[in-house]
This record gives sequence, C-alpha cells and structure tokens, in this order.
Amino acid sequence: MARVPFTAPMIDDKNEEMCGVCKEKVCKYCCPGCGKRTCSLECCQSHKKKDGCDGKRKFEYVPLQKMGLAEFSGDLELLHGAERLQFSAQKKRKNDTTQQKSGKKCPQKQRVALRHLAERKNIRLLHMPMGMSRQKLNKSFIRDSNVICWQIEFQVLDNPNRQFISNEPIAETTLIKTILQQFDLPTSAFVYLPLLPAPANNPTYYLLDIDTSLEIALTDKCIIEFPKFIISQKTSLPLVPSPILPSIPSS
Repeated sequence: MARVPFTAPMIDDKNEEMCGVCKEKVCKYCCPGCGKRTCSLECCQSHKKKDGCDGKRKFEYVPLQKMGLAEFSGDLELLHGAERLQFSAQKKRKNDTTQQKSGKKCPQKQRVALRHLAERKNIRLLHMPMGMSRQKLNKSFIRDSNVICWQIEFQVLDNPNRQFISNEPIAETTLIKTILQQFDLPTSAFVYLPLLPAPANNPTYYLLDIDTSLEIALTDKCIIEFPKFIISQKTSLPLVPSPILPSIPSS
C-alpha cells in the first residue's frame, strides 16, 4: 500500500500562491486528500462541502516497479508519523513514572485506588480508557482515605437543554436532597440512576430515595467514571424490576 500522490505546486517567498477558495489571501494549508490549498479553517470547510472532499489521505496498492519518489515520500511520511506517536506515548509513560517516584499524584494510580475503594463500598466503578472525553471530565477523588468525592452529571428531562456536570466533586456523605438544593433543582422531582451496563435501545433505571446519602444510593450499582442523575417531575422512566423473593411453603 502506498499513499496516492497529489500534484501541488511548490510555494516560495517570491511566488506566493493564493487561496484556492476565496482567491483573496495567501494559502497556508494543504488538503491531505486532494492537495487543494486554503488560507483558513473556513475556506477548508467550504472546500470540503463544495468539492465533496473528505480531507483524508488516499491509499491504494502501487506495484514496486511503478513506485516513484512521490509514493516513497508518502510512505516515509506515514512511518515518521507513527514514530512521532510512539515517541509521544513513551514520553507520557516516562512522565507518569517520574511523577510516581517523586511522590506526585499519578492519574493512573489514583484511578486504581478510587476503583478499589468503590469496590469495598459495593460500588462497581468502570473506567474508560485514558484520553476519552468522560475520563477527562472525571474529577472524583478520595478524601480522608475513606470518603469518595464524586463528580456528578445531571440531566433534567423537563428541560432538554439543561445537562451539566458539577464543577466540584461532592462528598458521598451528602444527602441527594441537599445536592438537588445545591443546584437549584426541585426536591419534589424523581431522581433516576441508569442501570449499567444495559442495551442502548432498552434502558432501565433505579429510582433513588432523595433522603439517603450519595454513598447509599450508589451501593450495589454500576457507574462509568462518575454517576449520572436523571431528574424529572413529569416523565416516568422504566424501572429496574425488583428481585422476586422465593415463596416460603406453608407448613
């Protein structure tokens, strides 16, 4: 496999090429997909929409006998890109190790400690891979060696535009009613917690008692990174079926 070369004129200071979209400014960027030169993000997006270009480099098989300088340069660029990614990953791993040896907090070590403490409290905590958006948003931490302060996500069904995440983690000893009051949410509303893992097309929910603490509400539950509360005064959501207790035969 080799990169399909595109024909793009060379630019120098004496003969600057103008943007291929607006024709008004000197170009700064080159589309990886087709080689069209643009001057800004707006012109780049306009080019993709107008020309139907996805902006991705194209690949196709090129026999060894037909490989020229352009194909060789493209393959070499691809290898250099992979080498840069490898170097970046090794540098990050080295920095994490250095932080750990110097006594500074290591994100990976914090995640493991948080998961182990949650397990001891009968809370199943699932972590997403490092770098995922939900993982980056998670600020949950351990306080006083035994208290988890949770980041919480809120979704208000009665107001579809209101979905937010707490600015600061909340101690698990806090009552859910107090949390609602803290964020100006009605204490008369129902508070749901999604059952996880569950199929996306058939979700079910736990109905939480707002007079209990966050720790009790999360006991025997599964969460991904941090809990998500769904608040509603009108909408009734499908609930997790209550366990059926075995009948005791009469003597």
